[in-house]
Amino acid sequence: MGQSAETLSHMRRTLIYSGLIAILLGVLISYGTSRYTVTPIRNIQHVARKVVQGDFRQRVRMESYEELDDLAATFNQAVDRVEETMKEQQRLDQLSKQFVSNVSHEFRVPLTSLAGFLELLQEDKIPAKDKGKVTAIMQKDVERLSRLVHDLLDLSRLQSGKIELERELVPLKPTVEETLDRLSPQLENKPLSVTSDVKPSLVVWADEDRLQQILLNLIGNAVQHSPAGESVEIGARSVQGGQAVQITVVNRGTTIPPEELPYLWERFTKVDKSRSKQGTGLGLAITRELVHLHGGHIEADNLPDQSGVRVTFTLPAREN
Repeated sequence: MGQSAETLSHMRRTLIYSGLIAILLGVLISYGTSRYTVTPIRNIQHVARKVVQGDFRQRVRMESYEELDDLAATFNQAVDRVEETMKEQQRLDQLSKQFVSNVSHEFRVPLTSLAGFLELLQEDKIPAKDKGKVTAIMQKDVERLSRLVHDLLDLSRLQSGKIELERELVPLKPTVEETLDRLSPQLENKPLSVTSDVKPSLVVWADEDRLQQILLNLIGNAVQHSPAGESVEIGARSVQGGQAVQITVVNRGTTIPPEELPYLWERFTKVDKSRSKQGTGLGLAITRELVHLHGGHIEADNLPDQSGVRVTFTLPAREN
């Protein structure tokens, strides 16, 4: 009996100790699980508060939370997208302000000139021998204003899909030559070498007036941004097994900063921020819209040797 009592006492102590150990382990496991779950959640909450306050640099640290890893990764991806959207919006806002500034400048300069000359004419303060010269200047200012208004309306109509093309098979070579003829006054004032390599057999399926507008914009832009003494080169070739024609316009002597190339065709962009060159950045935006309307593609890059800029666009060679 004494031995049995001792055995029972030993078993009782063993059960008590085992129970205490189990309780202690339960507390430790519960504490560890709580820290394992609560800590990452608190981390996510902390980062979320920072993001709400506008600090998009914050990210949730990935510390092997297993089932919480997906949540943290999804949260970080969402913040990445919000940050990218915010940056893009800020960039567009800046471009919009730049565009308004450019347009305001383009309107203000000829209007100020016209107002000044009109006042002098009204007060008869311009000598008779100078009136012809003054009238010519005023005519150029009026044409400049007319072009600006036309470009603004054209871009608006293009982007709203209100322009319809009247397509036909257009010989490319004479169209390029006519474009160069129309640019001859601009070329006479600037010593440039302009070459054209376009085979007489090349034709495009295009609206002839809009094709001329595309070429005027691109070649005129190349002439405008080429330093005196440099060259402008126009070339064309058949591509895609004769289904399309690829046209290139190269101006040498200047390049475009690589970071600005992706935004070259946007309607608010003006690569040359100075006032030394006229323009609002509308011409290239209109050109892109017209090329796309024809079912073509357009892109620009700096030449591999950094000697100039090359614009390449394609147009259909026949009716689809």
